[in-house]
Amino acid sequence: VAGFIGSPQMNFLDAKIIHQGGAFFVQIGPYRICIPEGRMEGVDLQQYVDRSVVCGIRPEDMHAEPVFLNAVNESEQIEVDIDVVEMMGAEMYLHGECAGMPVVVCTPSRVMAKSGEKIRLAVDTNKMKLFDPETTNVIL
Repeated sequence: VAGFIGSPQMNFLDAKIIHQGGAFFVQIGPYRICIPEGRMEGVDLQQYVDRSVVCGIRPEDMHAEPVFLNAVNESEQIEVDIDVVEMMGAEMYLHGECAGMPVVVCTPSRVMAKSGEKIRLAVDTNKMKLFDPETTNVIL
């Protein structure tokens, strides 16, 4: 259902849950994103450690603006290789790849981005979803 709601639809990225130093992370290719402790209340992520999951991130929940990038640790950011920039008036859609997987990012048109560039993005971890790839149930 998450894939049908919203336009553009949610990005689904192959990932793995990592537990290190008492914290849980989502590993997407070379990128490791910390899962906020407040998001894990009532969720047993330990059963998913070192297992494949699907990470769902909506296009509007990835941010290229400096205010967002400066607010998170660099190790909790991802990079996207931009293939196509689609201007939509006050916003634009960046179509590209992250860790070899297709993604779409919705960002304000004031963000400087061009086809062929690599752009760093901060992920809103409070809105990120995790799905079990076998059952398709929501984990987080």
